[in-house]
Amino acid sequence: MDVLLKAAAYLTGRQWARWQSLSANPQEIQNRLLLDLVKRNRATRFGRDHGFGDIHSLSEYRKRVLIGDYERVRSYVEGTVDFIFGGGTAVFNASTIYEKRASGGPITAAKTDAGNAYGFLFYKSTINGAAAGKTQLGRPWGADAQVLYRESSLSATIATAQPWIDMSSNSWKKARFTEYRNTGSGATTNGNRPQLPDSQAANYTPQKYLAGSDGWNPIG
Repeated sequence: MDVLLKAAAYLTGRQWARWQSLSANPQEIQNRLLLDLVKRNRATRFGRDHGFGDIHSLSEYRKRVLIGDYERVRSYVEGTVDFIFGGGTAVFNASTIYEKRASGGPITAAKTDAGNAYGFLFYKSTINGAAAGKTQLGRPWGADAQVLYRESSLSATIATAQPWIDMSSNSWKKARFTEYRNTGSGATTNGNRPQLPDSQAANYTPQKYLAGSDGWNPIG
């Protein structure tokens, strides 16, 4: 028992000493964490646009990354194949989605549960890519996948003739894939591009997607 108590006291003492060391100069710790984040994100588009490779101090960061209000902060997501995937519910609001592979590929691979009305919503977002006519809006990882691109700007990167494709034994035609009032050169309509009817539009808003069981309203 004495040995265990001594060991516990020793570990507690070491942890206390470490906590004191870290909390003695919080500004230094924060600066170190910030610079580590900058270093690890140099290759991202935001990092390239803001010269993260040349930032080595807090003052340099402040000069290159100006503070803006929350409404000016928009999400940016880039990837190659199925880079937005899974069985969850998510809303991409006023976001930029970028397919960076020259040969293109599907953006989404949703696996929405059959009992869930809401999978992925792209709302008033911008869809771009590295190559023209090569990017698919998605493919069904699960048979009941649900994805909606709504009131978004689709660039020429979209494979307009066939923007939805099959995945394994799952047919895109049996999944819940729709578009609604999109714009841009990639937003053409044809038999391979199901459109959400106006009569159903009110049921597929960001608020509906995120309400959950408690009726949460993300915009107040």
